[in-house]
Amino acid sequence: MAEAVPWTMHFALSGVEALMIMEANQVDVVVTDMRMPGMDGAALLEEVRRRNPHAARLVLSGYSDVDAACRTIGLAHQYYEKPCPVAVLKDGVNRSLATRRMLSLPPIIERVGGTGNVPVLPPAVADVLEARPSQKDVVTEMARAVETDAELAAGLLRLANAAYFHLAVSVGEVGQAIRLLGFDVVRSLAVLCGVTRGYLARGVAADELDRLERASLRVGAAARAVAIEEKLSPTEIEQSQCAGMLAHVGSLPLAIRLADHHGPSRYGADLTGGDIVEREERTFALSHAEVGAALLSLWGFTDPIIEAVMFHHFPARCPTASTVRVSPVLAVHVAQTLVDDSAANDQTLAGLDSVWLRRLGVIDHIPAWRTAIDRLIGGPR
Repeated sequence: MAEAVPWTMHFALSGVEALMIMEANQVDVVVTDMRMPGMDGAALLEEVRRRNPHAARLVLSGYSDVDAACRTIGLAHQYYEKPCPVAVLKDGVNRSLATRRMLSLPPIIERVGGTGNVPVLPPAVADVLEARPSQKDVVTEMARAVETDAELAAGLLRLANAAYFHLAVSVGEVGQAIRLLGFDVVRSLAVLCGVTRGYLARGVAADELDRLERASLRVGAAARAVAIEEKLSPTEIEQSQCAGMLAHVGSLPLAIRLADHHGPSRYGADLTGGDIVEREERTFALSHAEVGAALLSLWGFTDPIIEAVMFHHFPARCPTASTVRVSPVLAVHVAQTLVDDSAANDQTLAGLDSVWLRRLGVIDHIPAWRTAIDRLIGGPR
């Protein structure tokens, strides 16, 4: 169970009343229904996001049709369907509080060199993350946002056609990519394109950015393979792939800072693993995992994706790790270690949290994970 902290709770009978309470009190978590008189849940969460972007936004609703869920894309950090056990909801609130205590953005920004070293997404990517239309036109609206930026559209289609997605057809249109890959995967691809493009404009070597892109797609595909092997839900499978693709989005700010501290020979030496975490934590008292998770929180990704990014190197630190047998956290942790594995088993285990895996009872799943990754990615990695 996530670490419990004392709560002060406020109750409102409408969205307007909830906003009035927020004006008078510091609010860290908002839990709302979707159907309410006057302002509905989606409209309330939009206002909460605008007025208090650091508050966790949770939906608890029996109105669980596709349209309602679609309208919370980018708004809700977590969605709970009625009837929801009290213990599950309490753990969800504690989970949100614990995650946000570890994701205090100002000190993270300071440690990576200030706001000038934090990736700024192109306007079209920001529009993609903002898109929350009804189900019938969500594909059109998201595609329109991407297509306002020809470079983004080209980059997204290039990544969507990568072999790691195993699509049966060539993707030639953004709308087609959204329909085939899903909304969250396309949002993740748009972020990946936007981040790498921003650092290319700042002079980061193109081959380093290309390597980061390819590694991100591989880890995402491998995380999906592990999640499928562990029979996670369709939503968790997609979350695993998204988190895998974005697990190293915080690498570039710290790589640039490491170059400042250790010289150019250190820059770009290892953006995805090896001893990079040790060097980052020794120099900045945080790693690319925390930076990436903070950015994803700022950009409106859901808590399971944020957690999987934040704890992909040290899953036992996750507040929910002791209660969830398998999750996107496990899928990304395993994937980022095994995806480029060409080492013997004992060396591989050194990269995994074997104590944690044994505690979960899945240490003997490693051969099956290897096979699943090989089957989905195929060929030498």
